[in-house]
This record gives sequence, C-alpha cells and structure tokens, in this order.
Amino acid sequence: MTRQSGHDRRPRPSNPPGPMGRGGRPGSAGSQAAWGRSPRRLQGGAELRAELLAAARGYTFAQALMTGNAIGLFDALARPATTATLARRLKCSRRGIRALVDALMAMDLLGRRGERISLRPAAAELLRSTGRESIVNLLHHQQHLYTRWSGLETAVRSGRPTEARSAGLAARERFQQAMLEGARRAIPEVLALLDLRACESFLDVGGGLGAYAAALVRRWPHLDGTLLEQPPVARLARRYLRAEGLAERIAVIAGDARRDPLGGSYDLVLFSNVLHIYSRRECVAILRRAVRALAPRGTILIKDFFLRRDRRGPLRAGLFALNMLIATETGAVLSEAELDAVLRSAGLRRIATRAIGEASLLVAAAPPGKPGARPEAMPCLRASPC
Repeated sequence: MTRQSGHDRRPRPSNPPGPMGRGGRPGSAGSQAAWGRSPRRLQGGAELRAELLAAARGYTFAQALMTGNAIGLFDALARPATTATLARRLKCSRRGIRALVDALMAMDLLGRRGERISLRPAAAELLRSTGRESIVNLLHHQQHLYTRWSGLETAVRSGRPTEARSAGLAARERFQQAMLEGARRAIPEVLALLDLRACESFLDVGGGLGAYAAALVRRWPHLDGTLLEQPPVARLARRYLRAEGLAERIAVIAGDARRDPLGGSYDLVLFSNVLHIYSRRECVAILRRAVRALAPRGTILIKDFFLRRDRRGPLRAGLFALNMLIATETGAVLSEAELDAVLRSAGLRRIATRAIGEASLLVAAAPPGKPGARPEAMPCLRASPC
C-alpha cells in the first residue's frame, strides 16, 4: 500500500467565522492557526504580544462556557426565559446569572429579545443534553481537566500527575460518555479510510463503551467483534452495547492489556487513543502481546495523537502531551520517529499512514512478512479516502 504523508500541512483559513465570531479568540480556529505557525513567521512584536495575551486570557472564555454547562443553563433555555426566571430555576443569584448571560451573549452563544434570553439554534445542538451533536459530557470532562491544569507548574517541576485519578463509577461513566461524544465526530472519517472486507474478526483494545466496535460491525456486518476494557468500564460497555442491540455481535472481555489474556486470533487489533496513556516501554510490551493475538495475515491499527518527527507540532498534539503529564504517571505523546522505534521494538513495521483531523494519525502496522513463514498483512486501509 502507498504511504501518505503524516500530518497534513496544507494551509487552512486563518480565522473562519463561528459561533464565537471572528475575533481570533483563544480556542478558536484563528487563535490556534497563529500558534501553529513557526515563531519566526509571526509578524513582529505587536502580533506576538496580541497572541500571548489572547492565550493568557483564554481561561475567561473557557470558564464562562463550562460554567454555563455545569449549572444547566443551556438545558434551562429549552424555551426563552428572563434572567430572573433562570436564576430561580437554577438556584443561582440574579446578579451571577445576569453576568454570565452577558458574557455568553458577547460570545454569540445566547440571544435576547426584550427581556427574554434564548440559546442560538446552532449552539443548541451542541450545548443541550438532548442535542443530536451534544458535547455536554465533553464539557464536563474539560472542566475536570481545567482544575487539573491549574497544577501544571507543579507537574512540570515534579514530573508527576496533579492528583490521583478518580476510580468512582460515576466519574468513569461520565468520562466514557465524554469519549463517546468525542468519537462521534471522528468515526465517519475513520470508517471512510478503512476497508475491512477481507477481515473476519477484530479486537478493540481499551475501546471504552464500544463506539468504534459498534461502528465497525454496523459498517461490515460479517465482522466478529471483541472489546477489551478494565472491569468497571467493561460493565458499562456491556450495558451500552445491549442498548444499541449489539450484545450478540461484540463480546466484551474484562481485563488489562498489559497482563490479561487477549484471546484471538484476530485479523485486526485496534488501539484508538490508548497508547498515549502508557510509557514507551509499556507500549512495546502491549503491542508485542497484540502481535501474538494476530491471525497469520493480521494487522494492528493505531489511532492517536502524534508529534511530527521534529516535534514542532501539530499544536493540539503538543498541548495534549501536557494533558498526559498532568493526568497520567507515565503517559506521553510520541513523535512519529518514536512511534517507528516502538513498532520496531514490538516486531512491527509501519505499512500505511493516514491523517485524521488536525493532530491524529491512523497507522497500520504488521509483523514483517517472511517467505515461507508469515504472509503479507491483508489490506485494511484504503489507498485513498472514499
């Protein structure tokens, strides 16, 4: 199969309009595009000063949005309401609601007609819990991360996460629901890159509730699916798959990929946003175990954030590396060069690469074919997106 370049470096619009306007505010496409450039390309001190201050003030936009989500403001605006009514419904002060509403209107998420406040239609699908594209759980997750990021300086000095990871079932379920919301946008792009007609079985390692496993068996009904997750999450996955009518199509194994049996053999072993949790040594060990679970022509498919070989971006991958510092004991974002070294140490070679979004790669890898021994891996990625 032909190998395409890793991260797409095609120019993008510097500041497209969106629900928060054209101001290049922190977190917007415009702000990220500027920070994604080489510092030498910033146009003088004035531009750099503006970008630095915009980044430093970014917490104000984030907190206004996440606070509106946390108190249930967006669901409370299923119908237009006055600030007095909202304060009473949400058990908040009128002063506080008035200030928050003013901020969210300035961000172009809310509108006003007379005294009645409403949620913009474009924002409603994202910010209401009943919206088709709801990101409510993702925003709860980001608010949790926001608290942890406040300890970034301590994490940088110590090299340790900022707090112990919560093991409560409610916290795990909210996190998994957030990952499910995040997967909805990526799954169609991933499916368009795959060709699993020749595969018969797959293992989804650390597959969460089963968003990718569910999408695979729906797209290719002949597939037999297996999902491996930690015991508390495996219980949630079984419940989700039952609700989706897929309990008979996808087996769920409760276990740890570092030490528990993986079953097999599988034509495809998928790691979607899993390897960044672990150290390079652990990644090698996990991948070696996955290799032993492969069928003779099996392939390992990795979707994750990766830095370029020179480690200069992409921006989201670079920032996500800090997220792994504050949230995990050993996790990190690998560069493409480090990924290749990990694959070699695990007895794998990269056979195809596709870009996913702005900072992720979809990498197919397999043990080298040997004449008279292991045949070449079956194709699992399309030569070009369909």
